Amino acid sequence: MPRGKRAAVEEEEEEAQPRATQKQSRRGKRAQRDEEEEEPVRGQQEEGQEEGATGREGGEETAEELTQRYTSAAEAVELEPFGLTSEEGDKLVADVMRLMLFKNGSNPGVPVKREDILAVVNKTYKDRRGTAGHIITLAQAKFVSIFGMEMKEELRVARKKGPRRADPGEGTGAKTYLLKSLLPLDLRQRFVEPPKTASLKGFGAVILCLIHLAQDSLSEAALHNYLSKLGVKAEDDAHPALGNVDAAIQALIKQRLIEKVAVPGDEPETHYVMGDVGQSQVGTEKLQDMIKQIMGDAEPDLADGADD
Repeated sequence: MPRGKRAAVEEEEEEAQPRATQKQSRRGKRAQRDEEEEEPVRGQQEEGQEEGATGREGGEETAEELTQRYTSAAEAVELEPFGLTSEEGDKLVADVMRLMLFKNGSNPGVPVKREDILAVVNKTYKDRRGTAGHIITLAQAKFVSIFGMEMKEELRVARKKGPRRADPGEGTGAKTYLLKSLLPLDLRQRFVEPPKTASLKGFGAVILCLIHLAQDSLSEAALHNYLSKLGVKAEDDAHPALGNVDAAIQALIKQRLIEKVAVPGDEPETHYVMGDVGQSQVGTEKLQDMIKQIMGDAEPDLADGADD
C-alpha cells in the first residue's frame, strides 16, 4: 500500500477508536440510568414481599394480609417525579386493569406478559422509564380492594438444559401477572369458576402429581400411558369432562402449570415438567398432601416408562 494511503487509513482508525469509546460510554450511561429508574420499583416490591411474609399461615397470606400489603405499597408510590398528575395516573391504572380483565376473560388462568402491560403504559409515556412499575403497584392495590382479586406477579425462571424442574434460585426470567380470586374455595366453585374450569384444574392436579412421582420429569409417552389407565385417552376429542384431551393439555401449558421440554439424546424425547405457575400456585408440599390423601401411608413412585 502506498505510504500516503497507509497514513490516511491509520488516521481514520485513530479517529474511529474515540467514537467507539464514546458510543460504549453512552450505552453504559443509558443502562445505568435505566437501572437507577427501576430501582425504586424493585425496592417497593421487595419491601412488600417482606411485609407479606409476616403473619403467613401454611405459606399463604389471608385476603386481609394481601390487601394490607398491596395498599401499603400503593401508598408509597409517587407519580410526581415522573411528571404525571393523579388523573393521568388513574387513567393508566384503569388501562392496565382493563387489559388484565380482558386477557383473563378471553384466556382464563393464562399469565399476562409484563411486555403487554409496558406497551399500554408506554403508548403515551414511552419517554418516562420506570413509570410502569409504579402503575402496576397501584393496579394491584385496586384489584385487591375493589374486585377482591390478586394481580399476582409470577417469575418465569430461566431453565437450564435438561428435563428436571428448574430451581427458582438458579436464575431469573420474564415477569408475568395472573389474576387470582381471593374468595374462599367453596364460594369460588359455586359462583366464579365454571364446571369446565374445575375439571381442567383437577386434570392439571393429576398431571402434576404424576410428574412429581416421576422425580419431576415425565416423558410424553409415559404420561399418555398413565392417563389411559385412568380412562383419559390422549386422542379423545370428546371426553365428557375435558372435551378434547390434547387441547386440555395445551391449556395447562398456556397457563404454565406444566411445561413441555425437549430432552436431547440419540433418541430425543419430549418430557413434561412442573411450570413456574405450578410451582408457585401449587408447589411440592401441596402435591405431597394430595398424594397422601389418596395413597395413605404408602410410598408411591413411578418408573418413567410407557409400558408399565
